[in-house]
Amino acid sequence: MKRLAYSREEEEEELWEEEEEEELEEEEFFDEEEIEELEEEEELLEEELEEEEEEI
Repeated sequence: MKRLAYSREEEEEELWEEEEEEELEEEEFFDEEEIEELEEEEELLEEELEEEEEEI
């Protein structure tokens, strides 16, 4: 009986670890996406700044 309870406990722990790992991967994906967006925004701002400097 103890063996069965232990197996269930192990299984629950493995499932919990898998869920946590998936959440981390999702967060990583969103971080990468956010970084790309920020880099694009930075590029646009640099271009605008260059244009303004040329006008001056």
